[in-house]
Amino acid sequence: MKMVIRMSIAEIVKILRMRSFIVFLLLIVSTLVIQVNNVFRIDTKNLLLALMSITILYWLAYIACADYEYKTHKFLFTGKLSRSQIILYKMLSIFFLALIFNFIYFFIYTISSVIESESITIKISLKEILLSLSSFLIYFISVGSFSILVGTISLNFAITLLLSYICFNDFISNLISLLASKCKIDLIRNIMKYNPFGLAIKIFYTQKFSELEFLSLILYSIISLLITIVVINKKDLR
Repeated sequence: MKMVIRMSIAEIVKILRMRSFIVFLLLIVSTLVIQVNNVFRIDTKNLLLALMSITILYWLAYIACADYEYKTHKFLFTGKLSRSQIILYKMLSIFFLALIFNFIYFFIYTISSVIESESITIKISLKEILLSLSSFLIYFISVGSFSILVGTISLNFAITLLLSYICFNDFISNLISLLASKCKIDLIRNIMKYNPFGLAIKIFYTQKFSELEFLSLILYSIISLLITIVVINKKDLR
């Protein structure tokens, strides 16, 4: 377990040092510059979440497929870790990344709120912080488990990223909701209503969720990871 944690931390440190992550931070900070200079009025919360969602899909696809893209998977899969532990290391990396992104979001959002209200005193409840953190974790876990599944099957970063962008966007979510509203079979309609793609997007942008929505996404994530373990154990990756 210690090796899994060390590898996860090393993966996150590597991501934080990459130029693309620094560019992302500069882009996020630019939202504050726009507000300070009153260039135009923006909805900071939705803008931050929109920018983050695009970047999150990229980094989760990276975590899922980096070993295959850089041809280091042969060393990884012939090392001391079992294949199930490798999946655990990737999910743990996703967990740590979720904490970092949530910290960045709350930091920028708090400063933005100070700028908008022109007051140093901003009231943020513990419930709001925990809801936001939980929403980020649920989103990262659900999208991450999907990315790891697709990455394990395709062994390709571009395919994983493309499918993540296709599935986790409002168009697909609205399309599934439309089909669900026209479906006359209750079981199928409920499954479509609580599909992981629409739920993940809704929870991420609203920063709140019901118990059923939470349990649905956790169930979908567990199913995705179980399928991933079955697939990865059958693949010849040596």
